Amino acid sequence: MNKIFLRPLVLTTFIFLSITKLGFTQTVLLYQNSFESPLIDPSANCGPDLDATLVNTLWGGTGLGTGGGGEFQQVNTVETILINGPGLQYTDPSGSGGNYCISLLSSVQDDKAALTLNSQMLPYANITFHMSPIDLAACGGHFGLDTAEIHITVYDSPDGIFSFFSPGTLLDEDTILGSEPGLTPFTFNWTLCTTSLDISGSIDGNITVVFDLLRGNYAGIDNIEITSSVTPNTISENHGLISLIVSPNPFSNELSINGTKSSGEMVLFDAMGKELMRQKTFDVQTKIITENLLNGVYFLTYRDGNKTEKLKIVKF
Repeated sequence: MNKIFLRPLVLTTFIFLSITKLGFTQTVLLYQNSFESPLIDPSANCGPDLDATLVNTLWGGTGLGTGGGGEFQQVNTVETILINGPGLQYTDPSGSGGNYCISLLSSVQDDKAALTLNSQMLPYANITFHMSPIDLAACGGHFGLDTAEIHITVYDSPDGIFSFFSPGTLLDEDTILGSEPGLTPFTFNWTLCTTSLDISGSIDGNITVVFDLLRGNYAGIDNIEITSSVTPNTISENHGLISLIVSPNPFSNELSINGTKSSGEMVLFDAMGKELMRQKTFDVQTKIITENLLNGVYFLTYRDGNKTEKLKIVKF
């Protein structure tokens, strides 16, 4: 069993420089949101553990990063699921979703969510998020379950102005296939989805990223991270989750990760995307001694071969 000891680190900057054989590669964190700190408390106003309040009312400007905080626009409904809500409607075995996620419908009506950000004039937008098919017990549901598939588009938005009615110049797009449904209609089966899109045609660096669920009937989206960079992200397609189990979460002085392999690697990030540590794993269980970490939200990324899993953890 491998133990990892951490020292306290101070949050510094959103801009990261990594030295490669080719020189310097710049990456800027534009937006990051685990949907754990809403502007007002979500409530079950549309059915068991589902809030139909406008997504921007709950989450507008709550993202971290240098891209402007993230103001949402939406087409039709973009709900917030109370994953650990009072009705205990949903189950999240991996714990990746935390307390809340946002959600989109592809059947009955075509829901869309958009974020307008400033890319700092870098030529690539790298987009990462968790996605899972899920069903609803009310609010028009049941919708049924299918493998999730989402269309990501990025538009040029000069002066930060975007409208779904006149979206402007399409810079790039990608379609990402996600996971199959979970064990029950109300069990999350998260997939970490990633893509890199070419935004070099942007006039002034202002772009809009649009999320449009194509398949799955209904799906949750969480842990969105958008960066811009000089070169595209080397991970340019979806990678399935490895089904790690983290306990306890929230945690205090020690954290156990079950399901790791001797060929894997664990990377810990703070809530602003700064890497805190990187460590090879050597066992089916890895323990992290966390007594020196400050209270707050962190992200663990586990890589094993071509599979990647990103987990949100909270210290209290």
